[in-house]
Amino acid sequence: MQQTPAPVEKKKRRKRRGMFGLPAGVPALIVLVGAVALGRMAADDYAEGPIQRVSVVAMVVSVPFCVWGLFNTMFYHLDLGMVSYALAGAAGAYGFGLLSVDGYEQSATNVRMVTGVGFGAVAANYLLGLALVPTFSGLGLYFVVAEAFWLSMLYSAYAATSVELDPSSTYTSLI
Repeated sequence: MQQTPAPVEKKKRRKRRGMFGLPAGVPALIVLVGAVALGRMAADDYAEGPIQRVSVVAMVVSVPFCVWGLFNTMFYHLDLGMVSYALAGAAGAYGFGLLSVDGYEQSATNVRMVTGVGFGAVAANYLLGLALVPTFSGLGLYFVVAEAFWLSMLYSAYAATSVELDPSSTYTSLI
């Protein structure tokens, strides 16, 4: 007697889920919105000028995402957000006046350069993510929103330093 092979079961492709069963990217979007709101509230309390305002928001937003990137790198895969958010947080700390570099005064030009590197690293990281992830997904939506936020942070840092360099500047910070 000949045996028939057992039927092959087709695996159902499940949608990738993020934390709490939400689609990937949605928890990050929630954290981003919350961190920006918290950063703006902190800036209202602690910032003394436009450069410090942008810097406070950058520091507050950078902390949870840097920790998230470190967690992903330790347990799953390399997450460049760990590095780029650390740079953005350090740029915010420099702009606020918490970090000093020996031999360099904290000028608007130096803040512009440091925030350009720090915030630009995060924007470049999200651009890389957009190239690798389908745009029409939860993760893609998060990358688009985060990219827009960090580009607006770059602009806001430029606007804040422009006002410092030239009081008649017409640039207005978005933060």
